[in-house]
Amino acid sequence: MKYIKITTILFLTILLTSCYKEDKIESELGKPHHQIEFKDNPVDKYIYEMYTNTGVAILYNFSELDYKWNLGSNSLSNFKLNLQEDRDILNDGIKYLEKVLIGNYNTDFKKKHFPLNILLCDSLTVIDRSNSDPILTGRNYIAIGQINSNLKSKTAKELTELKGIINGELWGYTIYLNGLMTFPADFFAPCEDLYGYKIGSKSENPNFDSKTFGFWERDESTSSATHMAPRKEGDISQFIEMITSHSKEELIPKMEGYPILYNKYIILTNYFKSEYGLDLQAIGNNKPTVLE
Repeated sequence: MKYIKITTILFLTILLTSCYKEDKIESELGKPHHQIEFKDNPVDKYIYEMYTNTGVAILYNFSELDYKWNLGSNSLSNFKLNLQEDRDILNDGIKYLEKVLIGNYNTDFKKKHFPLNILLCDSLTVIDRSNSDPILTGRNYIAIGQINSNLKSKTAKELTELKGIINGELWGYTIYLNGLMTFPADFFAPCEDLYGYKIGSKSENPNFDSKTFGFWERDESTSSATHMAPRKEGDISQFIEMITSHSKEELIPKMEGYPILYNKYIILTNYFKSEYGLDLQAIGNNKPTVLE
């Protein structure tokens, strides 16, 4: 019996050794789908420098493999990202991206906290929605929509609003959900028992006001008659949207009479300034100008 065990062990050892010496098996799945190479034109040069400095790939020529089947991506399945192929519009898209998102953060932040891919889209089509959305988030990407001929006609006010929406989505649905940064527990504490639950209805008199509960808005994905509190990622998204689209002078008056809202604002902005050296309010103070 002992002889059989020893023989078996020797056989397995020889088998494993022979396997170990075989050439390494490489899978095509592990290889990148896109090669970011230097090209002497404004669009690809910017993309190459961004990738070289941060590891973030800005893509304008992509397929559904880059987003629709992305593991853990947005729960929406009825959407399509439409490509933009016009080089002049893509050049405007890069300028737009710089104004509303990339130019607001330093290289270290982009290295650590940006998604792996940023997809530039002519339009971002979601079934049952009449308009193209400005952004869609997935596990390792964000898709930026509305990269079309209308970019140059957008006013500074419109760009400021889009800046807030895009940064809010980035922080709530990419950075927070993927655990790319820590967030202060004190920010969530006042609303801990409310997240995702009903906090009001359309029939209330006086009219329902989500700000009394410490939220900028109700969860807009629920029916208009029922007012549900956002989840934590939605709460973060709303706060970042407001902070990055308003100067401090514009924002403070909006919080007068809402102590929970104001305290959460102070907690959030102070935390990221002390822990990460990031002044969120400075992003809001810096207003984008129209595209040239």
